[in-house]
Amino acid sequence: MLFSGEAQQQHQQHQQHQQQQQQQEQQQLLHPTPATSTQPNGIKLPYPSLFPQSNSRWPAIDPNNANAVSSYLILNGTTEGSRRNEDPHNISFETQTPAWLTSADFDLSAFHSSIINASPGWPMDDLGRPYLEQIDYPPRPLENTASHKEDSVHKHWVTTLLSHDSDKVNTMTDVADERNNIDETYRENLSQRLLPRVPYEPLPSTDFLNLCTQMYFTRFNPIFPLIHASTFRPSSQSSLLLLSICSVGSLFLGSPRARNHGQSIFERLNKAIMASWETVLVSGKSEGLAMTQAGVIGQTFGMLSGRPKDLLVVQALHGTVITWARRCGIFESSGFHKVTNTPELNADNAWKRWAKREERSRVATALYIHDAEYSALFNTAPLLRHSVSKLPSLCSNDLWEAPSAGEWKTVASQTPTTSNLSATRMPSPVGLDKPEPHQFRAYCELEGIAASISEARDLGTLPEASHDQVMALLQFQDRNAHPEIATDSDPFCLGILWHLTFISLLADMNRLELCVGRDGYEQSQRHLDYARSWAQSQDARRCVIHGVLILQKAETMAIGASPEIHVPRALFAAALVWYCYTEFGRDSLEDGPIRKTEAPELKKLSICSQNLLFEAHGFKHSRPTSLESRIICRLHDLLIRVGHWEISRKFASIIMCMVYGDTEG
Repeated sequence: MLFSGEAQQQHQQHQQHQQQQQQQEQQQLLHPTPATSTQPNGIKLPYPSLFPQSNSRWPAIDPNNANAVSSYLILNGTTEGSRRNEDPHNISFETQTPAWLTSADFDLSAFHSSIINASPGWPMDDLGRPYLEQIDYPPRPLENTASHKEDSVHKHWVTTLLSHDSDKVNTMTDVADERNNIDETYRENLSQRLLPRVPYEPLPSTDFLNLCTQMYFTRFNPIFPLIHASTFRPSSQSSLLLLSICSVGSLFLGSPRARNHGQSIFERLNKAIMASWETVLVSGKSEGLAMTQAGVIGQTFGMLSGRPKDLLVVQALHGTVITWARRCGIFESSGFHKVTNTPELNADNAWKRWAKREERSRVATALYIHDAEYSALFNTAPLLRHSVSKLPSLCSNDLWEAPSAGEWKTVASQTPTTSNLSATRMPSPVGLDKPEPHQFRAYCELEGIAASISEARDLGTLPEASHDQVMALLQFQDRNAHPEIATDSDPFCLGILWHLTFISLLADMNRLELCVGRDGYEQSQRHLDYARSWAQSQDARRCVIHGVLILQKAETMAIGASPEIHVPRALFAAALVWYCYTEFGRDSLEDGPIRKTEAPELKKLSICSQNLLFEAHGFKHSRPTSLESRIICRLHDLLIRVGHWEISRKFASIIMCMVYGDTEG
């Protein structure tokens, strides 16, 4: 190899320096200290020198003492990287791979330390630590430090935020402590921290965005119909809405890379909306509607992602999106929009205006559904009043899905708009002789019953209102199914939601979640008595029967069907009540399988609860243990396989931790 004059001189200096290092090491090895070995940095190792004489710069080591080698690398500071740090212009041409990198006892911390010491170019903070915020390391595995299973459950819980870099927090605290005045350095640092830290990343390709848009309208919009697909066109006014659509559509591509693109779009979209919402709101109702639609779809993505930090964003922004909708008058304009006779030339414009008004009603419907879902997921009171009389009226599916203005006008002319339905019945804007309730509106109504149960429990009035809630659920079933909601004609999974609402009525899910460890071991002990008394009650037996019925409905769903957004939560709730029922309940000889008087909802469904519970117990009268319950196993298996929502897999990991403990530790 040829070198320039300056490079050759540096190479010769490097060789001389290496020879001096070897002579010092050989001299030290000839006269070792019997008990300890003092290194050049002054640290005394608690063992004799491990390295005999060697011609290599990497000393020959004992392969059976890999831990000692790792300790030596950390304490000694004389690795190849640290030697290069002494002279940053010194170039090594004799690099060797150390043997400890490939041993079975590979020390990842030591490896990171050696890399940090070998990288003098990284920026350092005030405490001399490398600044690694821009480096995207994979999440570190959970440490097995929990002494109780409940603490492990807390770490796995879907809303638990774990700090993977506590050093950053400590660093900022240490820098800011004991400051009595504001100097110029502090002001400059504060100015830098106030600057937006949004890295520029180009959007994915046009083909990717188009594919995500198609997947949204073919897979997600049918189960959550917010956007009128026939009239939607990308424009400058709907740019944020288009990106939000692409984020959800990426979930259906089945690729980790596509999901990562969707996650990146979601995060950048939130920042863009929060930076421009004031300007958008004053621009006009069309822009405000598009931004609110983008917010609702983005909130849906954040909830389904299952990431704790996304769920925190969803919980924080829920009230903000509701405020946008109120400022845009979305809740006030959610009545039925009558279709009038329109000249042929103006039919297209009338169709588009009607579609925008209908979209406003559907945004209001989606916000009511979100409000109920977030109330159940975060165990908080709902923000909206879920009165049936205030719920939006929606058009028929045929009118909504008309592909052109001509067909829309034809469908509208064939379905009169007069209706004499009572306020308690779902208003029928098309006025059929035998009205068929719009299932998306029925979905909103059923979520409203669940939200009212949550609000009554929060206010302490649920015992007095429980009978009225049961009657409301039975009346809902009478209006929407005969004799039961059929799975094959139930795109919104209303049957699953109906059974889930009964579970929320018959069990305090917040206390059961706390009991199994949502907030850790100490909090769980405060709710053990409730869990034990509930597990012995008839309400618990009704709950587990509803859990079995949820399982049956979920297992009959088509493999290619997209489940509604509440299905993962329903499967998890069923698994939770079954776990508490088997873990905290005990059967006695005096207790029968179930009381002779059937619960009203089971009687209406013509279900023999005794036979169903006997089969669910594994064809025995006594309840199984949580490890023996095949119902829990089947629910766990479904959560892993159902749909494209990552929150399902998150719920499955919680069940695994509840039953078997921390399997990652």
